[in-house]
Amino acid sequence: MIECISNGLSTTNGDFPQNGCTVSELVAGTNPLGGFFKICLDTRSLLNDVISVLSDSCTDYIRHNAVASAEDSENDGSSMEEKLEKLEKIGDALVTRVIVDYNNGGYIWTVRFLHDVDGPCQQRDDFNFLCNSPGNIPKLCHQNGSTSCDVSLLLGTCDRPGLCSKLTVIDESDYMNDIRPSGSNTIQLVLVKDYHYNG
Repeated sequence: MIECISNGLSTTNGDFPQNGCTVSELVAGTNPLGGFFKICLDTRSLLNDVISVLSDSCTDYIRHNAVASAEDSENDGSSMEEKLEKLEKIGDALVTRVIVDYNNGGYIWTVRFLHDVDGPCQQRDDFNFLCNSPGNIPKLCHQNGSTSCDVSLLLGTCDRPGLCSKLTVIDESDYMNDIRPSGSNTIQLVLVKDYHYNG
């Protein structure tokens, strides 16, 4: 904490009061968000006959500030896109990331699942021979999945222990009361942020 040394201070009325200089903390500081997390996806209970690989698996550890795409990481394997596409059930994903939240060091990635992995896939387009979209895939880190996402290596201080969530996944069902438009690609939002973090 900052200390006030008052021996160099004076007033126009004479001696400086003994308690005339005090330091108080207005907002307690917290450690910034950091570390790593894993994203898990369980497609084993999927009944849509579109996604070609049914499995339950997690990504390798992803840095809390991972860049979005393989292009952004210069194909070094550290981007959110590359980590997701290493899963045996994800073909081609388009990932974008917004700038850092300067209050807490958190990021938001938007993930769009473009093409299924060839396991073999349900159908291919006639032009590029790419697999179709995997359809309505389950939510990443879904609470009904058998493997939960790993946030044990995410760092940061929680001012309300037990009530902080540093990893939140949002899909359109969160906005549309589980009503999904037919025939569209699944788009999910991955948010790493602690809403109770006052940094």
